[in-house]
Amino acid sequence: MTSSMTSNTASDEADRSGSQSMHRVASAAAIACTFVGLASWSFGKWPDVLVDFGRELYVPWRLLNGDVLYADVAHFNGPLSQYLNALWFWCFGTGLSTLVWVNLLVLAAISAAAFCLLERFCHALTAAAAVIVFLCIFAFGHLVAYGNYNFVTPYSHEVVHGFGLSLCALLCALRCSAAGWRWDAATGLLLGFVFLTKAELFVAALLGVGACRVCIARGGTPDAAPIWPALFAMGAGALCPVVSAWLLLSLAMPATDAFVGILGSWPGIAAGDAASLHFYQRGMGVDQIATNSASMWIEFAGLTALVGVVALADRLSGGLPRWIQFSLAFGLVMLIGIGGFWLPWMTPNWMRIGRSLPLVALGCIVLAPLRWRRTVDGISRSKCAAIGFAVFAFALLLKMILAARVYQYGFALSAPAAMLLVVVAVDWIPAELRRFGSSGRVFRSVALLLIAVATWNYVKISAERYESKLVPIGKGRDAFLARPPRAGVLSGRAAAVESVLARLAALPDDATVLVLPEGVMLNYLARRRSPTRFITFLPPELVLFGEQRIVDALTADPPTTVVLVHKDTGEYGYPLFGRDYGRAIMNWVREGYEPSGPPIGDEPLAPGSQFGVWVWDERATSSRAADSAGRAD
Repeated sequence: MTSSMTSNTASDEADRSGSQSMHRVASAAAIACTFVGLASWSFGKWPDVLVDFGRELYVPWRLLNGDVLYADVAHFNGPLSQYLNALWFWCFGTGLSTLVWVNLLVLAAISAAAFCLLERFCHALTAAAAVIVFLCIFAFGHLVAYGNYNFVTPYSHEVVHGFGLSLCALLCALRCSAAGWRWDAATGLLLGFVFLTKAELFVAALLGVGACRVCIARGGTPDAAPIWPALFAMGAGALCPVVSAWLLLSLAMPATDAFVGILGSWPGIAAGDAASLHFYQRGMGVDQIATNSASMWIEFAGLTALVGVVALADRLSGGLPRWIQFSLAFGLVMLIGIGGFWLPWMTPNWMRIGRSLPLVALGCIVLAPLRWRRTVDGISRSKCAAIGFAVFAFALLLKMILAARVYQYGFALSAPAAMLLVVVAVDWIPAELRRFGSSGRVFRSVALLLIAVATWNYVKISAERYESKLVPIGKGRDAFLARPPRAGVLSGRAAAVESVLARLAALPDDATVLVLPEGVMLNYLARRRSPTRFITFLPPELVLFGEQRIVDALTADPPTTVVLVHKDTGEYGYPLFGRDYGRAIMNWVREGYEPSGPPIGDEPLAPGSQFGVWVWDERATSSRAADSAGRAD
């Protein structure tokens, strides 16, 4: 009798193991197909022609040519990503395509790490659904006019690298136990690398790992090690990459400058000058605290009410056949869709959805300990993973706590909370409903259908922007597609860039080009060095580096050519460069340079201008050309 029961138990465990393996294989296949499909569909259309990503190409190109970060190229994030990209250029050749292929591999690793982490506290198929949502909306999304808010050509590689390293640190933290200090040291090592990327990523990773490690040490698992030796090992591991980076940079610059460079954006955050700009206040939601707080709570209340209604429907349909339950779920989704079509207050604004994500993450931090009790090791590890991931998701949202969104910076900062929302809706709530006698099928079906509808609408927004990119920019390994000329703010940018590149190609090999206030992509595509260490001149850069320092640097090493690019920076509270900010730099340009011809498009940096580019040359050069022309006549 006993042997029979033992054999039956072993058989059941084998069946469960086989079922889990099949689910993992199916999940991996679904994620891989989604990844390949999205990459093929959007290939070559990710970067913006002028905004942000040019810096991510220019900086590693200059480092590969002997410049030193911070000393020769101004930068206000950590050094890891830029030197890593310079390494890829050295290994595989300088070019946009190099970073694209490397970043696709990095994104694949991030997707795998996210799946492994989510699977610790939900079903494998649920984890796959969450990762697919991440890929469709965040990793390959193009939700705003400018590109660069994606994981292939990000506005800042520090965000992508820090995001991936943070997930790996959480996975390492889950392996920490009484078996030894090695996993704690490995976790600390990864945190040290995150510190060398971007401040908000490090804070989120540190809090997430700390919550996970404390959960393990204080009753999360029966094999927990004492916390203080673990913290010592973690701290020692974290110091290794930070100290190594400081020592290496100290070989090329004063040790104090290297130390400031290692700190990245921390000095600016501590000073608070850049954070006081309207752009960051609005992005965080503190410009209208009452209004944004009300929006967040209203969305959360609506989400809670929807959960309650669907949960009630699931409870009432508990004894019905499955096909009726699935039909009921479909009917509920249709009813919600019809209500959203006919009732304006129910119509979703896809670009504003996400305000309640901080409350969702905070709720998961509170409720996760109640979902798992201290029993066997596997269940307790699930609790630690859930709490650590929820803390990480909430901490990332602190940068936009009252204005959470899935677009712009939300492409990375909101991604963990969105994946967590999928897990809660598809896995946690149906599981709790089953504990109270419901089937959970209606709730899970409604959740999956609504998630699919939302994901499809975001994909449609991205599709409209990707499909409009038809004009080739750059050549060879730097080729990509941009939008053709049409009415609107972005009209004619591709044609203007091509025209300017043709002019810059005629300059001497040692010519330097200053692009104001933004557009270092021109320097990179033309392979023309900026005359000073400063390469971008938007309000944050002028606040962090100081305008007079920039003028002094230009006076010491003036450029051969100046390119003025129209940029409306009203989002920072200062609409136009040379008028509302940067006046000292613009006056310096007017004193020594003059237009070499009419502007391409509208006059740049003028009120009411749509878009335009203007090339200016040194006055002495222009005078010599005029004298030569007069003698020839």
